[in-house]
Amino acid sequence: MGDIKKLAVLVSGNGSNLQSIIDSINIGEINANISLVMSNVETAFALTRAKQENLKSAFLNHKNFLSRESFDLALSELLIKHKVDLIVLAGFMRILSNSFIE
Repeated sequence: MGDIKKLAVLVSGNGSNLQSIIDSINIGEINANISLVMSNVETAFALTRAKQENLKSAFLNHKNFLSRESFDLALSELLIKHKVDLIVLAGFMRILSNSFIE
């Protein structure tokens, strides 16, 4: 099946997409582990779901940054720190800058 991928799942809300990913990993449909669940919404229920599954999670408040690019840089550094292979935008409701995408 190949190498197990390390996922970062970016969320903003309830986490139903996150739960589907967790369920698919648990039954072997997705060959991956979730290395990080990150949200820019502190009250996102998805962060609660992550804690219930004993997954590492982080809240990164975009309001603490002067620009979209500075938030995206901090997000990039967080993802690099967790050595993720793939980033999944699972209901993440923030537009990412071109520099982040590149």
